[in-house]
Amino acid sequence: MALRIGGAPRQGGVLRRGRSAVGRGARPVAGRRLRGVGPGSWADGEIARLDELLLMAHELAMASSLGAGRPHEVVPTAEAHVRRHPLREEGWRLLALSLWATGRQGDALAALRRAAAVCAEELGLDLGARVTAVLENDGYHSETVPYSLLFTEHAGRDVVLHRTRWNRIAGTDPATGEPVLLMPESEKEAVWAHSFHGALHLSPGGTRLASDTWLWHPLGQPVTWDLARWFADGESAWHGEQPAVEFRRLPPCEYHWNRPMVWLDEARIVLGGLGDDDEAVVPGARVFDVTRMVDLGVHGSGPDETATFGGPEGRFFAADGLLYSAGGPGLEIWDPTSGARIGSVPGFHPTHHDTVRRELVQLTADGVRRRPTTESLPTG
Repeated sequence: MALRIGGAPRQGGVLRRGRSAVGRGARPVAGRRLRGVGPGSWADGEIARLDELLLMAHELAMASSLGAGRPHEVVPTAEAHVRRHPLREEGWRLLALSLWATGRQGDALAALRRAAAVCAEELGLDLGARVTAVLENDGYHSETVPYSLLFTEHAGRDVVLHRTRWNRIAGTDPATGEPVLLMPESEKEAVWAHSFHGALHLSPGGTRLASDTWLWHPLGQPVTWDLARWFADGESAWHGEQPAVEFRRLPPCEYHWNRPMVWLDEARIVLGGLGDDDEAVVPGARVFDVTRMVDLGVHGSGPDETATFGGPEGRFFAADGLLYSAGGPGLEIWDPTSGARIGSVPGFHPTHHDTVRRELVQLTADGVRRRPTTESLPTG
């Protein structure tokens, strides 16, 4: 089993200008025009160089179309490309990604298997692990957010939650590549269809999901939804003006996202930073109960903000109903109801939370430091 992650180059001015010429299926011709010189001549090296440049230009044009959100245009061109040049890895990559982006996941995996078969037959190469799923950024402003990727379990099997397009999250069985969860492709004007998905955060019990998203102009605005309902109802849970997944938007902050965030339990989530503009944000925490909606006046309604307090910064973790922040002088422990700081561990800056062993973990160049979350902590 293997998960392959690919990234399509972003569209640029040169590629846009070249697309009309190359994207229509242009084939290398410069080398053929020189071949009359004869074999073994001085021109052989130049012929090979020009042929390679034209093939690369053709592949860049396909990647440009894919990154611009036109995978349907790429599929037939990529199919023809791999038939003519079956040993070019980039052609197979673009074919698989374009098929996946058009919703043809089975065909995308079949294309990767075809590529492996060609390598085995023509080159004697064994590609080893079987590719079961393609994890792709689609190239549309994907550099602005970390790749959306998170593992969970449902009904006794592993499920990987991942971004399929800038505004779509899906769930896939990593062992088989079978789609488990999908967002509707037809819902293009839905309120949830305009968010650029970033880091994913799973609630402790695995019933709710948060995504650190942004949307134009740009505006950072994390969102949450009911993962358990999505598993239960499938794609239909996203239909309608008020989807059954209980899609919730947390307060926005202009030009500011990729921020600390952690679930305290199945209802409350903590968002890092106080302020509504990136130039005015100061360290702090805001606690929201996404199961309770309150009237926000002219701003409509939103999750109930149960606590707001200054101080926490850096990475956020949560255990036993407490908030842990790993910034500044070291680890600090907070009561998320009162906002009081109840403990600290100077010099300890955890980078991960091992929820199975109930430990905070700091990875450094010198090794690994661990500290149980249940351990009595010295007061600061």
